[in-house]
Formats: sequence, C-alpha cells, structure tokens
Amino acid sequence: MKRRDGLIFCYIACLCLLVGGITGLYLQVVNWLLEFCWKFLPQVTGISESIWPWVFCLPMGIVIGYLQRYFGRYPLTIQQVLQTVRLKGYFDYRNWKRTVISGLIILAAGASVGPEASATGILAGMIYWIGCRFKLAKLLVSQAPGETWHRQVRQVISQRIVDHQVKLRAQPITAYFKSDFQRKVCYGVWTLFGLAGLLGFFKFFPQEGVIGFHLAPLKWQWQGWYVVPLAVIFGWLFGWLFVKVGKLAEKWLDKIEYPIFEGLMGGVLLATGTLVTKDVLFSGEFSIQTFAHDALTMPLSYLIIFAIIKTFMTNVGFALGWRGGTIFPAIFASLSVGAAVAQVVGWMPQLVATMTVAVALTVILERPLVVIICLALIFPLQFIPFVVLISLLIHYGLQRWLCLRP
Repeated sequence: MKRRDGLIFCYIACLCLLVGGITGLYLQVVNWLLEFCWKFLPQVTGISESIWPWVFCLPMGIVIGYLQRYFGRYPLTIQQVLQTVRLKGYFDYRNWKRTVISGLIILAAGASVGPEASATGILAGMIYWIGCRFKLAKLLVSQAPGETWHRQVRQVISQRIVDHQVKLRAQPITAYFKSDFQRKVCYGVWTLFGLAGLLGFFKFFPQEGVIGFHLAPLKWQWQGWYVVPLAVIFGWLFGWLFVKVGKLAEKWLDKIEYPIFEGLMGGVLLATGTLVTKDVLFSGEFSIQTFAHDALTMPLSYLIIFAIIKTFMTNVGFALGWRGGTIFPAIFASLSVGAAVAQVVGWMPQLVATMTVAVALTVILERPLVVIICLALIFPLQFIPFVVLISLLIHYGLQRWLCLRP
C-alpha cells in the first residue's frame, strides 16, 4: 500500500509540474499576442502608431462586449477568486475556457490591466483539478486493492472526474491524508514542483521585463527620514483615490445593461488616452524600470496628470468590461506620484518613491504580504526592509482606524 501511495504522490507531483508549465505558457502567450497585435500588425498594414489604437481598440472593444455578454464578467479578479474559494472550498476548473479566452483577448487589445487576474483564475481551477485527480486516484486504488499497480495507474489516468463527481465531493481532501503533518508536507513538495514547472518554462522562454531581484547603487542621506511622512501621506492619498475611482466607476457604469456598447466605449476611452501618452496601454510592468529611471527628470505636471489618467483608464476600463489585474497599473501610477514627491523634497528620491508605492499599494490591496512580494521583485533589495515595515504599519492602521480606508 505504501508503494501505491508513493506512486500517487509522484503522479500528483508530475501534474503540479505540468500546471506550473501551463501557467508560464499562458503568460508567454500574452507576450506573443502583444508583440503580434502591437508591433507586427502595424508594420504589415503600414498604419502609424498614433492611429493604430483607434483602428484596433474600437473593433476589439466590440468583441470584448460580445464576450462579456455571453460569457459574463470574466476574467474574475483575484479577490473574487479567493472569495469563491473561501465560500465554496474550491474553484471550478470548468470555467477555464471563459477565463482564457476573455483574458487573452482583453490583454491583446491593449487594456490597462495585467495578466495576474486571469492567471490566478486559471491556476486556482487547475489546483482544484489536481485535488480531484488526487481524490480519484485514492478512491480507485481503494476500490481495487487486488489489481496490479500498473493497471491501477492506467485506470486512474483514463478515468474522467465528471463520472465520479458525487463520490469525490462526499469527503474533503483532508480526509485522504493520514495526518495534518502529512498533508502539509505533500502540499509543500507539490508547490515546489509547480514552481519548478513555472521556472523551468521561463528557463526556455526568458521574460524580458521588470520581474527579478535588483540591487542599485544608492547614496544614503540621513535627511531621507524627514520625507518619510510625506511619502506616507501622498501614498495614502493616491491609494484612496485609486480605490474610490474604481468603486465609483463600478457604481455608475453598472447601470448600463449593454455590454457591447460598454466594450466599444472602453476601446474609445483607451484610444483617447494614447493621445496623451502610450503608457496608458497595457499594465506597465515592462515599462516600470525605464519609467523609474526617467521619472525624476520628467515635468512635475506630467507625472501628476499621468497618474490620474492611468488610474482613470484602469478602473473605468475595468468597469466597461476590459477586465484584468490592477496590481501593476496601480504600481505604475503610484510610482508616478512617488517620483513627483521625490522631485519636490530632493532627498533620497528612490526611497521616497518606493515608500510612496508601498503605502499606496497597501491601501489598494490591503494585503501587505502581496505588496512585499511584488515590490521585492521590482525595487532595489536595499529598500525591502522599509517596504516590510511601512506595509505592516499601514495595514495595521487601516484595520484599527476604519475611517482611513477608502
């Protein structure tokens, strides 16, 4: 029996490896589509970059409207995915087609959102699918203990989950482990296999962009401590504004019951925003490093206007059906605010900008761990202790004084 348990463990580990690779493939497909739609097609058609958003975004808005009409509000946000898991205990993997199709088309159309929302929905569904495969393997092995192990393996692989749905839902997955310690060990090892699949995929298809650990030459100035309160104030103000714009957009635009018209208006909105700056397109994750280097020399008025426009484009576009992740657009816009504050105060501009982003993102997400992980992959590692401290303090303040929450 221990040998068969080991085989099941290895079977699930292989599935986790596969799931990690599929997640990486999805992110890579997003990059391929962006290259195809925003570089290859304009070159082939001979349409200038200034006109292309109008030519491309408007018809894509109609397509997005049709998707919203027939599929529903997909992809779901990270918060919606987590809430579904908390309420139901699982996330149904059978909605993967809606998530993939909607996510890819919206991202390819240039929406001011990131791929993290659709990727989370896909990953949550695949995790539930793996859990079902694990319970099915345990169930089939227990029903036929006399069968040879290779016949049991073939039977497990060939069986469909839907044929055993009632039995699989009869007991929670925790009942299939001998102890809570065994469950935690298995979860930990399988998670590592999933990460290995993701990193292995990116080994063959390296991602060019912002993600990674960075060290930067810094000139520490003790006066930087004096500007921390300013970074906290302006970071909180921007985070409050970002959330409020999102809530108001959802409240006002939710009354419109014509998804196709909403999708078209989202395309018009996005194309109009490109008249000011092309940075309103996409999530901004691949432009953050370049923007961070140039922001301290940009006009102060431009930084403030850009932060407002990016906030407006992301949240209003989201409410109009151009849905996706808002983490990277929020980082991009708050970095603009941080650069503006850094220009005014002068001391430790990199620290001021980082602290402003950390505060704003904590107010927007209300999950300091997510903020710390995201910013550790973007900003210099020397600033991460400050990010950890300020994120935890701001989160504590938001929980203690509800009046500070948007």
